[in-house]
Amino acid sequence: MKFKALSLLFIIVVLHCDAQNINNVAAKKLLKKSMTAMGGDAWKKVNTLSFDGYGYANLIDQSERPEGPSIPVQVSRHILKNLSENTFAVRLKELNYDFGNEYTLLCNGQFNAIKTGDKVTPTLQGDLLNDELSLAPELVLTRALSSPDLRFVKDTVYQKAQHSILAFTYGRFPVRLFLNQETDLLTAVEVTRPYNEGFSAIWGDVRKTVIYSFWMVLDKGLHYPLQQDTYFNGWYLSSFLINKWQVNSSAATDSLKIPPAVIEQDRALAKNTETQLATQLDKATQLVPGIWMLPGYCRSTVIEQPDGIVVIESSYSSAFGEATIEKAKKLFPGKKIKALISTSDAWLHIGGLRAFAAIPGIKIYHPVRNRAILDKLLKSSYITSPDKLAGIVKLTYSLNGVTDTLALGTGDNRLVMYAYKTETGDRQMMVYFPHHKIVYASDLYQHKDQQGKYWNPQIAWEVYHSIKTRKITVDKFYAMHSGVLPFSDLENDFKGE
Repeated sequence: MKFKALSLLFIIVVLHCDAQNINNVAAKKLLKKSMTAMGGDAWKKVNTLSFDGYGYANLIDQSERPEGPSIPVQVSRHILKNLSENTFAVRLKELNYDFGNEYTLLCNGQFNAIKTGDKVTPTLQGDLLNDELSLAPELVLTRALSSPDLRFVKDTVYQKAQHSILAFTYGRFPVRLFLNQETDLLTAVEVTRPYNEGFSAIWGDVRKTVIYSFWMVLDKGLHYPLQQDTYFNGWYLSSFLINKWQVNSSAATDSLKIPPAVIEQDRALAKNTETQLATQLDKATQLVPGIWMLPGYCRSTVIEQPDGIVVIESSYSSAFGEATIEKAKKLFPGKKIKALISTSDAWLHIGGLRAFAAIPGIKIYHPVRNRAILDKLLKSSYITSPDKLAGIVKLTYSLNGVTDTLALGTGDNRLVMYAYKTETGDRQMMVYFPHHKIVYASDLYQHKDQQGKYWNPQIAWEVYHSIKTRKITVDKFYAMHSGVLPFSDLENDFKGE
């Protein structure tokens, strides 16, 4: 019987290997057809590419509603590529409302840096763009062809046309290619991996898809898609269109390289950033007895009540959420964290939610309209870099949506949650401490500038309007990005409006 079992196992292994070989051969055949359709040997003569173009990016991380419409950011890029050395430089110009931003991003393999004049510094920005450069149409087919785990996955209908899906691994992460069976050209590249850019890291392993279109003859025999549209976990992230190009430009490519010392700094940047943020928590300040404000990208508040601790805002990331939890325990030793209040749906504001959801029996309170995005976050895949929640089989947290008003706790630090009924505050809520006559305004209030002007007076007016509509007595207020202020400041600005 043992011999028969081993024989059967051997047959299964052989059949599996044969299937892998067949899939690999099929995939290579499809890739070579696609490479020929793009220009084949003509691409071997291309060493550098220079592109100029324009487009926009959607602020999917902090627009008023996660399902859109999103706030658009105008983008222009000048891209220089050294294909033989896999080095890239992108000069970006962005306009977000009236906030302008210009910088040059260097991408070398998995590493990114910002270049200002002759100075090069490491950065957490650029992960998303780095993928689009390293796995661009002129490179991705060759990378796939040389991959040892290249395989044919299946045929499917994509954009209402028959496509073949191929898969391989690049830089430890799975990549899928969608090849049009009618034209043999590349339609889309899909990568699944974690990203550090902006506040993307909260989603763990993200499925990012870049769709290519608007094909053009760049030079004799060179076919290339000028338009790319990018989706992030299903959200429409950006669109970019090339309108000027140069093949084998004479631009100096030495300036594309990131110095070795900067690469070493870049390796440790994400971890060092988390450590620095956690260290800031030592600068916590007491608002009133039993209520502490914690600094960070967003202020968190730790409240002691007779039956446990309540925390307002998880902020930034799972790692920072865990640091916030440890700080709360140090402030009130021996007390359990019974509740988290998450007042907004911007990614920066919910990044640490998963850390709190790992606490047994915790109740998480949130504006009722945020349920879908919180569910999506709590169910995200964290295979590459597991957090505490990823390792828990049986979860015991509960999500509790606030539709209008909800009180929590007893004693002097009893609090009341009020959902904003305003246009900009559609997915936010304020927290009121009746005994102390203090309001936490979520992200709906931000400081005036040095000229004494609000960048957006609407949101400050909505805080004032909400307090007056609720007919609650307020002496002081504070917010995610603002310290404690007298309510008279709002009265002076908006009374009678």
